[in-house]
Amino acid sequence: MSYTWSKALGTISDDQNFARIDKKFDYLYGPQNFDRRHNLSFNWVYAAPKLTHNKYLGYVGNNWQLSGVYRYQSGAPYTIGFSVAGYVNQKSDGSPTEGAR
Repeated sequence: MSYTWSKALGTISDDQNFARIDKKFDYLYGPQNFDRRHNLSFNWVYAAPKLTHNKYLGYVGNNWQLSGVYRYQSGAPYTIGFSVAGYVNQKSDGSPTEGAR
């Protein structure tokens, strides 16, 4: 069994090699979209009892094991969004990106 408490913070949630980090966007610093605070994981193995003492049937029916892995984690962080009527894509200041009308 394992438990992990984590916290992923930053300004850009995507994996972008050429992302430009600008000091004027420090207000965007916060939880990432992949942030999962609580992670609980455990696995188990159950050895089934022998079904028969017969040598030949034992090859098929004995020495079985059941196993499983369970993982529980908290949900995605809440993010605040906005939209501007008439625009499909906006920059962080609400102005449209190139190509959007």
